Amino acid sequence: MIWKDSFGASLTDAAIAYLLKHGRTALMRLVDEQGRPVEGRLVLQDPNTGQLRLEPVSS
Repeated sequence: MIWKDSFGASLTDAAIAYLLKHGRTALMRLVDEQGRPVEGRLVLQDPNTGQLRLEPVSS
């Protein structure tokens, strides 16, 4: 199961379809574990559980 609200972003059906096809989302504005805003991608870490992780984009 993939939650539509993850890391401060609300994923659309199109974003979830892209995530499932490519293993990561396009670049998005997200919120990290400490609550700080970051740019990055959500990565499908475990397809069996739907677990996502944040992949920040380095500046």
